[in-house]
Amino acid sequence: MTMVKRSFVISIATVAYFITAPFSGWLSDRVSRPRLVALSLVLMSGSSAFFALRHLGIWAFYTCVALLGVALGVQKSSSQSLLADLVDKHELGEYSMAYALSDVADSVGLIIGPVVGLWLGQVFSHSVGVLAMGALCLLLAPVVLSIK
Repeated sequence: MTMVKRSFVISIATVAYFITAPFSGWLSDRVSRPRLVALSLVLMSGSSAFFALRHLGIWAFYTCVALLGVALGVQKSSSQSLLADLVDKHELGEYSMAYALSDVADSVGLIIGPVVGLWLGQVFSHSVGVLAMGALCLLLAPVVLSIK
């Protein structure tokens, strides 16, 4: 893949995020935040499916990346708003600690996730790791929907 195509791939996700995030922020003030977070998980699962279908052509890979950008745009604003709601509702302390722990959890996932995905890909097949991530997203969506 040439440098131009690599840059294009990154741009697809970034533009999708750029367009989606403000709309998601606006929407999170009007729609159930757990529903938006669950929607982002379903979108991430769809992105995983298109990644697994990348052998069908570059369009599947571009769709995967675009869906991931949209999913992250929906996830970021709605999950941060939901976290603030939960801190207030359950009197969990200061926002700074809640957001710091959330960032730590994200970082741990970004460290462990690729290692586990790579291991699954090497043991089974190339798409198993990403499909496992998609399955986990689908399993987590109902859990997130249960947040009141």
